[in-house]
Amino acid sequence: MYSTPSLHTISRLGMFYYKNNHIDVSKFNYSGVCGDVFKYGPNTKRDLVIGSYDFKHKCIRESVFQALEMARIAMPDCRIVFLLFSSIPSTCVGNFKRLSDLHVETYKVTRHPFQDAVVFRFIAFRNYITKHINEIVVIIDFRDVLFFADFFRTSDANEVN
Repeated sequence: MYSTPSLHTISRLGMFYYKNNHIDVSKFNYSGVCGDVFKYGPNTKRDLVIGSYDFKHKCIRESVFQALEMARIAMPDCRIVFLLFSSIPSTCVGNFKRLSDLHVETYKVTRHPFQDAVVFRFIAFRNYITKHINEIVVIIDFRDVLFFADFFRTSDANEVN
């Protein structure tokens, strides 16, 4: 299914472990003070991770799919939304299926040709978030953010509002 084989399991503490050729999260220290940060309940369907992508005639990079896979493994119940500023190119056969397999919701965002997606994404995030009720929202760039554990266990809605 994926070009980089991965393995994931759940520990007795409810922590999600991810392993591929580059990362082995089971080696991370989640005991003692390092685990104290995970004091709240796990992710729910009311929690949202949102990012965006502009294809510019290029397919989604493998590193983005690895980040999405890690997010889905660590947070199986949260909603993951990908705002798309362009259509998936026909040369990127399988990109949409992989997003679907990871239960990533995709939404096409319309913008003017002179608007750069890097800047416009924040307006698109705000527009999406104000139309959907969510408990906690995490805005990320899937190209350089990795989730090694359930981020939503580190805070509750009262702390971030």
